[in-house]
Amino acid sequence: MIHGRRATTSFAMSQMLSVTMRQRSQRRATPRVDPR
Repeated sequence: MIHGRRATTSFAMSQMLSVTMRQRSQRRATPRVDPR
């Protein structure tokens, strides 16, 4: 059985990575929207 902490960490890392890539692609697709 996998350790809960390690599983949660890997899951959070993959989730954060996917979110970052999604935001990057969205920002590239819509340059008009500026977060700043």
